[in-house]
Amino acid sequence: MNTVMPNEAELETVRRLDGERYLCAMFASPDRRTALLALLAFNLELARIPELVSEALLGQMRLQWWRQSIDGIYQGQVPDHPIGRMLADAVTEHSLDKGLFDEILDAREGDLTEVAFEDIHGLESYAEATGGALNQLMAKVLSLDRQHVDTLVRPIGTAWALT
Repeated sequence: MNTVMPNEAELETVRRLDGERYLCAMFASPDRRTALLALLAFNLELARIPELVSEALLGQMRLQWWRQSIDGIYQGQVPDHPIGRMLADAVTEHSLDKGLFDEILDAREGDLTEVAFEDIHGLESYAEATGGALNQLMAKVLSLDRQHVDTLVRPIGTAWALT
């Protein structure tokens, strides 16, 4: 069972900026809800970096901090950050795949450049690496059947990210 509960500020941010997925998370059982909210808060934290920094280097530093925090979680360290603490619980409780976090972080680095996608395939790859990977993490929290995760969840997350 999760020991770290989201604070009101994080809940409000997720509710305000990702309302549809927030509502879906609220329908999850209480023992899974906090992990889902942690993933959504993490996603928003990364997605908002470009609008919160004045220079790409500052954004890269924030992404690097998150990358080190995720690495630390998988080495048994708990970050001194409310979302990081919730993620540490989620990773431990639900055996979340580190590669999916890395995939999201790698894709979010592209948010810091002003280079547009070369073609629709580039956009689709980005959506898959962000929305698809996030959906896979959420599916793992929900203990969805592995076959469904592989065949349905990632494409649905990709489509969500494209909307």
